[in-house]
Amino acid sequence: MPNGIDSPVIAFEFARNYADLVAVFGPIDDPLRTERILAMDQGNRLDMVYMVIYSAFIALFFWAAFLRNRRVIWLAFMAIGLLAGVADAIENSILFGITEDLEIAHHLNWLPYPVHAKFLSLYLCAFGVGLFLKNSIKGLLRMFGISLLLLSPIAIILMFAGHATTATLVITLAWLAQLFIAYSEYSREKRMAA
Repeated sequence: MPNGIDSPVIAFEFARNYADLVAVFGPIDDPLRTERILAMDQGNRLDMVYMVIYSAFIALFFWAAFLRNRRVIWLAFMAIGLLAGVADAIENSILFGITEDLEIAHHLNWLPYPVHAKFLSLYLCAFGVGLFLKNSIKGLLRMFGISLLLLSPIAIILMFAGHATTATLVITLAWLAQLFIAYSEYSREKRMAA
């Protein structure tokens, strides 16, 4: 994989030249190249559903945060979460164009813009989750929030330094925190209704 990236999906998203594409899919005479392209296209078709789900999840989390304390900053993070999904859709459109003909690689030079916009948006949302936890929750979750506040800028630096696979861990941690908070709020509401 190019630049030491160990995930073919991330390597494809961060491909910048034909050599990067060959590292992901193999040379033109590789008998598995077509199979790899079809698998990547299938994954990107599934990603279209996934991007709707994750951007809606982020937006709804921050909408709920806004309803909780009416701070406008949560609406900004909600919009950033939706922007991540839009950037991901543009990215996938470019990726499909590239896999149509790897030798020509239509719009490969455009790929960095939506890829960086998507990841930057997701890291900013992770920062927003950290801010929510730091300001709204007590105890261990508050410390976790402070960790996200510190790790999110580092993840942005790692992404631009070519270590996106490592940096995606911050996004995963933020989503796990969001799931935990959503489940906790659901449980609390259920107990109060009983």
